[in-house]
Amino acid sequence: MPARKGTESSNAIGLRRLAGMTVLSLLAIGAVVAAWGCAGAREPEPSLTRADKVPYRSLDVLKASIVANSRRWQTLKATCDMTILNPSIPGPNNALVLRAGRIAFDRRSRRVSLAVRGLGGNRVKLVGDGSAYEATVLEDVYRGSYGDSLSAETGRIHLMPDDLADALDPSNLFWERALTLTHGPLFSQIHALDFITEPAKHFKMTGTITIDRRRESNLAILKYDEDGSVRVQIVYLTVRPCSAGDDESLPAEVPTRLRLDYPQDPTIVLLQLTNVELNTELDADQFMVRQ
Repeated sequence: MPARKGTESSNAIGLRRLAGMTVLSLLAIGAVVAAWGCAGAREPEPSLTRADKVPYRSLDVLKASIVANSRRWQTLKATCDMTILNPSIPGPNNALVLRAGRIAFDRRSRRVSLAVRGLGGNRVKLVGDGSAYEATVLEDVYRGSYGDSLSAETGRIHLMPDDLADALDPSNLFWERALTLTHGPLFSQIHALDFITEPAKHFKMTGTITIDRRRESNLAILKYDEDGSVRVQIVYLTVRPCSAGDDESLPAEVPTRLRLDYPQDPTIVLLQLTNVELNTELDADQFMVRQ
């Protein structure tokens, strides 16, 4: 989505109005702001724009904008800082801060590689080859396939490669799915649905993208599990224009601060990307999943 000047502060303002924010989520924002060394001050909230002055974009226009932005880049690599919040993590705020890791993503194949280390040997490593994945989160190692349903296992800290891939490339939520659009005074939402034929014909909601109508920027994604429960909530805290490597190309809007909430754990993962490089060659070995 094309971003307007002031995306960071306006997104922070808009996100405060999103429904479904848990108390844990709100505490997490304050914890990570402190962990990242930010003052936490926000600009005064502007008066709301009259709804009848904000244009209502069609589904085709909003979808085309998201798809066009994704097509400006094929690969991404960046330095990555991470904060994880989960009740099983000992210490203040049940939070773990990891610094100076690396993230790589191939948009077409949906391959993901994330590796971050912290003090005391703590580490997070996530590798996905587009279909299978392996995750090491602290001392827990688990494997599976993209799209696996999540289970609320005691002590499990979830971070799934397909969710990270959709956070970086939300256009993937559109493919081979029926789409519908709803509008509110400030937000538009694109809902993605699968058509199920057995045992009875019905539509199943798979995901929702929330868009700021005034600035036409993505605010959040909700993904649903097989049973209809919320699988993950992805929140875009900061989106920045990044060069696609071609002087003639428009810059791509890339999320550089984002949050993934897994309510069934509950786990909150906050990622901050710096030194973002688009459309550069990636080492294929980093996406290999051990059999």
